[in-house]
Amino acid sequence: MKRTTGTFLVLFAIFLLFLVGDTITSASRFRADGPSTVLAPTPAASTAPVRRQQPQPDISESAWQQIQALENDKESRTPAEQKIDSQLLYAIKMRRGQAVAGGVHTLAVDVGADDTGLVTVDVTAIVDEQLLRDLTGLGIEVSNVFPLYHSLRAVALLDQLETIAGYSQVRFIQPKQEAIFSQPPRQTYPPPVGDFTSQTAQIRSEIRQALAFSIAPDSSLKIGVATSEGDATHKTFSARGTFNVDGTGIKIGVLSDGVTSLATSQATGDLGPVTILSGQAGSGDEGTAMLEIIHDLAPGAQLFFAPAGGGITSFAQNIRNLRAAGCDIILDDVGYFVESPFQDGQTSAVISTNNAGVATQAVNDVVASGALYFSAAANSGNKNDGTSGTWEGDFDCCDFSVRQDHRKRRPAKSALGGSFGRSEQRLRSICPQQYRHGGDCFFD
Repeated sequence: MKRTTGTFLVLFAIFLLFLVGDTITSASRFRADGPSTVLAPTPAASTAPVRRQQPQPDISESAWQQIQALENDKESRTPAEQKIDSQLLYAIKMRRGQAVAGGVHTLAVDVGADDTGLVTVDVTAIVDEQLLRDLTGLGIEVSNVFPLYHSLRAVALLDQLETIAGYSQVRFIQPKQEAIFSQPPRQTYPPPVGDFTSQTAQIRSEIRQALAFSIAPDSSLKIGVATSEGDATHKTFSARGTFNVDGTGIKIGVLSDGVTSLATSQATGDLGPVTILSGQAGSGDEGTAMLEIIHDLAPGAQLFFAPAGGGITSFAQNIRNLRAAGCDIILDDVGYFVESPFQDGQTSAVISTNNAGVATQAVNDVVASGALYFSAAANSGNKNDGTSGTWEGDFDCCDFSVRQDHRKRRPAKSALGGSFGRSEQRLRSICPQQYRHGGDCFFD
């Protein structure tokens, strides 16, 4: 045992001699060469050649050359240009008659610029009074200013964008964000009729008949020229009669494109009073249709409307505005492509180039304050024909001990609207017990 220990000590001493010698040699080399300083590369000032990727067999050489040219162009951009969306930069160059990149003369871009080069953009920035004065001084039209979300919307010339990007408060400039509404192709509303006088008389007669009878558990109340099929599908007529409720005392807020034909729906009896927040009627009638359906199901509820367009920050703010107006239930039929399934919210401390999480955060906040939030499942097709634009899943809020046969359930449809966070929050508000314990929640 002692001999083994002695041999080990000798070998260990030899190892230390080699280690020390190598360290001294390395130190000598370091002193001879002098100290070296590694500088972080600056994208705009970098002159190092970009490593060229090897072409793939299924992509032509000319296509690879164009890809490489665009990559080189991105590497050569100035600090101000790095704050501008590539599509806008390409539009600026083409308007000036310049090539987009080496060997690439034109690209198909859709930034919404008109023939004079005027374009609407969304600007992410530290919004302060100085920035607003500077933009106004350039003759730029500014709207949708939300310091909370570090965002504003501007109408400017393409040639002005680099100047705007040069301001220290500005973080990013992108084409205006467009909302995606769950609606079929537009059609004339209301449908044309041959004899409006006779139709008016018929409507009045039906309303008188409906008001003459009390609401029974097994009867549906006909409101206006048409009653939503959802009244029978969800058996809300039965709930109204059984529990003697009609939504009275409840405030419901709708977010959609617009309520252009609100007056027409009110004249036909399909809608009663509707509070439009801040005079924001929007444009279109998907909002009108949603309000009509709600009015059929809960005719006593007080209805509110706010547009969901104007960018995701405007959408998020109107979610909060409806809650501030006292809405107990809020629903939308809109989504934005920038909404991220991996971002469940975005606090005011976060400065994001596209504000992907602000709508989700707004939903989180209003639900936390006691509101219920729902998003329309959309009417974009159906699963059987492979034309569905919505995600489908089974969620069961019912007591499993009462409802045993799950095979006969109709799959619930829930539009993710580009944001899993909003869908997840809806589940929390609708099925808190099942959500916390990992169970299923069934809803339409």
